Amino acid sequence: MADKVAGHVREQGLVARTVVLKVRYGDFKTLTRSHTFATPQATAPSFWTAARALLDGLELRDGVRLLGVSALGCWRAGPPPANSSSCRSARAGGGGGTGRTGG
Repeated sequence: MADKVAGHVREQGLVARTVVLKVRYGDFKTLTRSHTFATPQATAPSFWTAARALLDGLELRDGVRLLGVSALGCWRAGPPPANSSSCRSARAGGGGGTGRTGG
């Protein structure tokens, strides 16, 4: 998932400030956790390391329906613009045997 998100961010010539992890359990309880980087990132290893640390902080139990990773706070690679509002997110996830990307 981190590879797919990082690839999507790079394909668009962007960097991301935040990685978000979403977990949905069988009872539909949904948890999200995020990590904001000190400097924007666009590499799979940096996204994976952040997502893995977020995942390690959660109690995983039977019946995980969805696990997803997304990137937020995106802008064109280079110095951040004066108004660095977030772009549309880059996402990858899986649940029920399906994967998705959005952008």
